[in-house]
Amino acid sequence: MDKNKLERFLVKLNLNGITNKVYIVTDENSTYSNALDENANLITKIRTDKPIFTPGENFGLYDATQFIKYLGLIVDPDIKYKLYMSENADNPQYYKISFASKPTSIDYTLSSKEIIPVVKELKKEPDVNFKFKITPDLSSTIIKSLDISGSKFMYFINAKKGVFLSIGDVKGKDHVIKIKLDVELLKEMPENQMKCFNTNYLRNILSVNNVGEISVAMDGLMIFKSIGAAIEATYYQRPLRDKEE
Repeated sequence: MDKNKLERFLVKLNLNGITNKVYIVTDENSTYSNALDENANLITKIRTDKPIFTPGENFGLYDATQFIKYLGLIVDPDIKYKLYMSENADNPQYYKISFASKPTSIDYTLSSKEIIPVVKELKKEPDVNFKFKITPDLSSTIIKSLDISGSKFMYFINAKKGVFLSIGDVKGKDHVIKIKLDVELLKEMPENQMKCFNTNYLRNILSVNNVGEISVAMDGLMIFKSIGAAIEATYYQRPLRDKEE
């Protein structure tokens, strides 16, 4: 098994601890997972271009952050593994995975599928108002701005001079960083319309995906999709409610 690819898959899925309880599925074409953060604010969908495990080897992780740390103890890039199936005929599931390596080998207990949050498919994605490309330069600018600001608030604002990403509480007394975006407008929106999102999600998304596209529906969703990667990543983030701002 390609350890490096599994680690990249898990890092994009876990987002530095945002998404921990995950169920990983492998079919003939790919390894994938659809997951929720604990507050159901973020839907994460990760899919590889080729399977990492053998088709049908599906299992749950209760703490993906911990699993990544255990995996990091193994130095071999190509590792041997074994999955152990329960003897419950009514509900057979893998309960343990073992990694064989020198000098370190690991036995890791897996999670039952029943305690992993179920991700419901979106019945319909909202109409997108605008979208814009994420380049390495823009990704770096946004991450630096988020780090300097330290605010949990960011707003997409439709102003006279264009669409801006404003970092900081524009409704309060925070210092505010404004980044003008090169957007493709897809649906008209009122001038000065704004939508607030939590900064922590975007920062962690961009830290592991520095090329992609962001689409924003001002009535309720931000979507990030990676571009040209061997591991396809899509994130659906809901905005902050008024009482959360």
